Amino acid sequence: MNTLVKIEAWWDSPRSRWLRFWWQRRTRGFDEPELWGLNSNIVDFLLPRLRAFREESPVVPISAWRAVGAEDLGWSKEELQRFEGPAREHWETILDKIIGALEIYQERDGLLMDTDGSQQKFDEGWELFHEHFHQLWW
Repeated sequence: MNTLVKIEAWWDSPRSRWLRFWWQRRTRGFDEPELWGLNSNIVDFLLPRLRAFREESPVVPISAWRAVGAEDLGWSKEELQRFEGPAREHWETILDKIIGALEIYQERDGLLMDTDGSQQKFDEGWELFHEHFHQLWW
């Protein structure tokens, strides 16, 4: 057995892969297997955070206020209170659709076939994610 064959055999061995992946996690924070299905890893990362964001976010972005008719934030406290509930409900609906889209993607391992309307739900939620990405903070 020549040296090159031995190196190749070692490189593909479980011990080598464990060491290589450990080093990758240590030096860059993630390892090669995470890249094999990056789309799934991104969804797995986002879903629990979006769920927590929906439950814990104390603010509603201005776009949600405007969507329910609040155009001027210089109103009195009473006027703002009138729009607070509908604006929060609108924002939570948007977040629910985004979360729903990612859940569909996760449940089906990214294989979306529109046999039950799931593709349309995914597309709607994904568009909302794209549209409201810059508003996911508080």
